[in-house]
Amino acid sequence: MLLIKLGIKLYYTDTDSFFVDKELPEYLIGKELGQLKDELNGGVIKKAYFLGIKNMVISMKIMKFILSSQELKEIHYLEMKWKKLLTDLLLLKILLSDFLKISFL
Repeated sequence: MLLIKLGIKLYYTDTDSFFVDKELPEYLIGKELGQLKDELNGGVIKKAYFLGIKNMVISMKIMKFILSSQELKEIHYLEMKWKKLLTDLLLLKILLSDFLKISFL
């Protein structure tokens, strides 16, 4: 309810995390009992694909640390593989949808 009151959209949640579209107010984040922990240490997620329970692809705007060019290449390679997989899954969903429409007419 608090997120709705603050005008924050919830994209994904599970037992120990959630992803929202805006920065949370500072009073919600901290080390005190009842406060939330910022697991990204101020990092910003640029793009995310939520595929199911504990199954997500996240591309971050890297702000607090530097990656080597090899690490950046590996991240880019993995992101391209996930994009292809998502495209293939979408195509499969469309094909199955069309098949089910035809087979049950």
